[in-house]
Amino acid sequence: MYNNTDKLKALALILVVFAHTNSPFSGFVFSFHMPIVLTISGFLAAKSISKQTSIVAQFRKGTLKYLVYLFVFLALSVIATQAKNVVLNRDSIGFAEVLYYFLHPQPSNANGYHFVLWYFFALIWSYSLLVILVSLVRTRRTELFVSVILLISGLGGLYSFDSFYFGLDIALVSIPYYFLGVLFYESLLFRRVRARLLAVSRYSLRSSIILIFLFFMLYTAYGDFHSYLHLDIGNVKSDYPLVSLIWCCFLFGILVYFSSGLIGQGSVLEVFSRGSIIVFTTHPYTNNFAYVALESLSVDIMFLHGLVSIFCIYVFAYFITSLHKRVSSS
Repeated sequence: MYNNTDKLKALALILVVFAHTNSPFSGFVFSFHMPIVLTISGFLAAKSISKQTSIVAQFRKGTLKYLVYLFVFLALSVIATQAKNVVLNRDSIGFAEVLYYFLHPQPSNANGYHFVLWYFFALIWSYSLLVILVSLVRTRRTELFVSVILLISGLGGLYSFDSFYFGLDIALVSIPYYFLGVLFYESLLFRRVRARLLAVSRYSLRSSIILIFLFFMLYTAYGDFHSYLHLDIGNVKSDYPLVSLIWCCFLFGILVYFSSGLIGQGSVLEVFSRGSIIVFTTHPYTNNFAYVALESLSVDIMFLHGLVSIFCIYVFAYFITSLHKRVSSS
């Protein structure tokens, strides 16, 4: 069943694509776009784990899936990068370079588009920690998850996580947001708030759009405020983690309120939600394609790069998800 959580995930992914294009609002979107995605991931993971009975089943369902995705898309990314280097007459990457980037998956280390898959490491570490804690602790989980969030984010404010192997540094920056989503699922208080947020009428879309527009107006009027909230998880930069957590909580509620008024079933949002992994792994390529195509046409229109990239992703994701449905049904 396609629900409001799926629409929220798709909306966050679209913001990710726009944040990586030449948009005047990129700084604003960067302040929350990956924290929101990680929060939704934690929310969905907690929901999935609650239906499993054994720790073995939990690890098999989550961690193994992430590892398979990691290596498959890692191979595809390296192949695509090698092909790009050949076309542009650049030096090809060697095995030692591939191994180094795999051990240190920060985007700042990568030469090209390969190894933009750092979030797989963040998800693997976060999911593994969640499974371990859930299997060991049966009561007072809310207090436990709050402690994890405050402890790791507090350490992040005092100590810069950097140069850890296998993306552990990225995971330590990401875990507080991931567990924030878990806390949203586990907390009875949030369930009540979420029920009120989702119980909106069809006429709430107008007020939601006005609310989002006011946020963008704030950005335009106070253009430097996003620098205080800027969070580049991929490059392990978190100057104000506790402030960023509060900002993420606030905007998470706004996006839930906004997404509940959108059409989901059979729409573009459903394709983006079903093909979320495809969106993550292909948007650097589609963004670059949109930039090159529009530059060759001497077209420079605000937001057009993002719209072209989203259209390309939609076509590819629609094809893959449709193929998956046919294979599954047969």
